[in-house]
Amino acid sequence: MKTQNPKFIILIICFLAFSFNAVAQEIIQFTTTFTWATYGEFTITATSGKQFTVDWGDDSDIETITGTDYYQEIKHYYTTPGDYTVIITGTTIDCLFTTFSVSGGYGRWLTHLEVSKSPSLQYLSCSNGKLNTLDLSNNIALRTLYCNKSDLYTLILNSYVTLNSFRCYGNQLNSLSLKNSTTLKILNCSDNQLNNLYVSSNNELENFYCQNNKLPLSNLYEISKTLKPNSESEIVLGEQRLTSRTIEVGEQVDFSAEKEFGGFATVFTIEKDNLPAQESDYTITGGIITFFTEGKYRVRMCNSGFFEGWPILISPANVFVEINVGNVGIETITKDELRITVYPNPTMGELRITNYELRIDNIEIFDVYGRKVGAKFPSNVLEGWQPQAAGVVLNISHLSTGIYFIKITTKQGVITKKVIKN
Repeated sequence: MKTQNPKFIILIICFLAFSFNAVAQEIIQFTTTFTWATYGEFTITATSGKQFTVDWGDDSDIETITGTDYYQEIKHYYTTPGDYTVIITGTTIDCLFTTFSVSGGYGRWLTHLEVSKSPSLQYLSCSNGKLNTLDLSNNIALRTLYCNKSDLYTLILNSYVTLNSFRCYGNQLNSLSLKNSTTLKILNCSDNQLNNLYVSSNNELENFYCQNNKLPLSNLYEISKTLKPNSESEIVLGEQRLTSRTIEVGEQVDFSAEKEFGGFATVFTIEKDNLPAQESDYTITGGIITFFTEGKYRVRMCNSGFFEGWPILISPANVFVEINVGNVGIETITKDELRITVYPNPTMGELRITNYELRIDNIEIFDVYGRKVGAKFPSNVLEGWQPQAAGVVLNISHLSTGIYFIKITTKQGVITKKVIKN
C-alpha cells in the first residue's frame, strides 16, 4: 500500500482546524473576584431566537437563555466570596454576540477577560476592573470600546479595527496606536502613562482627552493637526509630565524638537527648588538647556500655536519635566564606585559598560524626551552576579541617530550617562 505524503496530511489537518474555528460557536469567558456575597452580572446582545448557555463557575446549573437582539441583563447570586470564571457559549454557530458589558466595583473585581472567540463583538465595556492585559486582536468588528480604570498595562488591538468611540482612561498604558481608526470621533486616553500616541489618520476626531500622560509637545502638535473640533467639541490636552531624569552639572538636555510649531515659538519656563531659576543656573539656546548648578529643576513647555484658527480653545497643553542636576535626589556614590565607564561614545551601535567593582542591577535607555527605548537586566545578575571588570555590552544600533541617556541602577544608587548615537 502506498504511504500518504506526510506534508499533504498536515495540510489537510490545518485546513480542517481552520474550518472548524471559522464556524465554531462564539464564546466569552471572564473571571471575577468577589470579596463578599453579592450578585455577578453582565449585559449581552445575542442573535434573536438563538440560544446561548451560561456556566457561572460555581455549583449552580448551567443556564440556557434565548437571545433577543436587544441588551439582556443577566444576573447570578454568589453566596461565597472567591474567584469565579463565567463561560458564555452560543449553542449554534449562528448565535452571535454583538455587545457585551461587564464591570467591577461593589465587592467584585474583573481580573480576566477572553473575547477572542467572539469576533462579532461591536460593543465592549469592561471598566473598573483589575485587568493587566486585554487582547482584542481577533475583534475586528469592534466599534465601541470602554475599558476605563482597568489597570491595563497591555492593550492589543487588531491593526485594522475601525473604532468610533474609545475610552480607556485611568490605566497604565505607555503606548497607543489608532492609526487605522479613521472614523474615530471620541477618544479619552487620559490618566495613563502614554509616551506615544498615534492618531495620524483620525480626521474625524471631535472630542479628545489625553491629559495626565507623558506626551511631549511634538506628539501633541501632530495630534492637534488631525482634530476637527466644532462648537460642541471638547478638546483637552492638559498637563503632561515627562519621565524625570538625573544629569550631571554641565550636561545638556535637548528639547530642540519642542522649540517651535507652526511658526510659534515654545515658551520655556524653568524653576529651581520651586522658585524661578536664576540666569546663572542655566542657559537655553534653540531648546537645548545646559545646567550649571546642582538642584531640582522643573521645566515647563507650552505653545500657543496649537490652536491657531480654531473656533474654540479648551485646555491647551502644558508639558512638565523634573530634572535633577548633580547628586540631588539619589544616594551618594563614592569616587571608586563612580568609575563606571560607558564607551565608545559617540558610538555606531555597540556600547560597553565597565562596572569595575560596582554591582549593576538594571540598565535602562531613555531618549531626550524621557521615553524609555530599551532596557537590559545583565545576564550575570540573573546567574548570581559577582563583581568583575568584564562589564555589560549594549547594542543600540536599532536606535535613530541622536542623544540618549543610559540609566544604570546599582545597589548604591543610580548613575546616568549621556551617549551619542551616530
